[in-house]
Amino acid sequence: MSVADQISLDELVELAEGMARIPSFSGDEAGVAEFVAGRMRGWGFDEVLLQEAEPGRPNAIGILRGDGSGIRLMFNGHLDIDPIPDGYDRPLFQCVREGDRLYGTGLGNMKAGDTAMIMAAVALKRSGIKLKGDLIVACVVGELQGGIGTAHLLEKGPVPDAAIVPEPTNLQIRTMHAGILELLVTVRGRAVWIGQTLNYKWVNAIEKAMMAMRALHALEFTHTPHPELPGLPRIHVGSIRGGLTREYHMWRPAFVADCCTLALDVRTHPNMTQEGVVADIRACLDRLAAQDADFQYELELPPKTYQAPWHAMGLYMPPLELPKDHPLVGITSRHHTAVTGETPKVGLHIPGSHAGADSGHLWDRGVPCFNYGPTQHSRFYDEVPLAKLEHGAKVLALTAAEVCSRSRDELAYDQRWRRRR
Repeated sequence: MSVADQISLDELVELAEGMARIPSFSGDEAGVAEFVAGRMRGWGFDEVLLQEAEPGRPNAIGILRGDGSGIRLMFNGHLDIDPIPDGYDRPLFQCVREGDRLYGTGLGNMKAGDTAMIMAAVALKRSGIKLKGDLIVACVVGELQGGIGTAHLLEKGPVPDAAIVPEPTNLQIRTMHAGILELLVTVRGRAVWIGQTLNYKWVNAIEKAMMAMRALHALEFTHTPHPELPGLPRIHVGSIRGGLTREYHMWRPAFVADCCTLALDVRTHPNMTQEGVVADIRACLDRLAAQDADFQYELELPPKTYQAPWHAMGLYMPPLELPKDHPLVGITSRHHTAVTGETPKVGLHIPGSHAGADSGHLWDRGVPCFNYGPTQHSRFYDEVPLAKLEHGAKVLALTAAEVCSRSRDELAYDQRWRRRR
């Protein structure tokens, strides 16, 4: 019996429902991590770890052991979910099956992908195939905060030889995506009470911050365009907080604000560096300061962005650019075609390639990887087509069976497998 035949749609739905019922916004993933770890223990994984990336925030890691002669393959998916936008009209933290789709909080990004990779590993376990390389299933925390969980995993181990990250790609193979840098620009002003504005010099930090925002949105970065990633780089001011002092006191609007902070998100491509982005932003703000003696600013990088009240990305997320002819791409593509009857698109995936992912951290550490998952980008990230969920799990199971049951020599594990630096 093929390993793909061990995949049951009913089990996929049951696991997805169980994960979707547990709230797991960034910082609050412990409940779903413990749930997943418990299930992996019940399915007989050789080793199950709850690895704390931060206090109270464990990665749930399950390992199927090989004999050590093969490649260590990792499936890596994040447990934290996006905030719920206004207008969401479905029951929170429940799953509803409607026609050929399953709806549930956080399924799209990315509990359906987590489900597919976990059940792919379960299918491999049940198949009885003798493994030569380990299969590592890493359910990590804090991806939406810059990859907190995966960065910790790469420091503490286990570190794989190759990886697949089932981010939303609609079962296309995404071999490249943006890097993400989030920064804070704090503009300082001079506070006076409204009744004193005719008597004392004042500087409204909010007005100066709006001037900075317009300049930043018009900023043209110094870079060599990437021919396969159109639309990058881009910069966006996503949050603003202003008031009195760095505490942003807002209860006394009769005073001119003396502090205003802009939270920036910058999307980069592989031809760019973090240092170059910071230099361009600083040069833009320095030009404003040269033109306006009252404009004073501070530029803060991660991990400052991760601190209260922002709780934004604590790390820079590097971009991904895996060669399209990498052997793992070929193996996965072949199994995708066998399962679905269609050839997957390989390479760019819009809008997904303008997102970041934990694959950037893996790639930056020399681990060849790509994104391949059953969902796609949508406003609420809460749905998955049942056929794609099943197909994705089968493709991942078949890929893992081929990679982990063969030796390095059989797979010609040479420089074509490793990252090309």
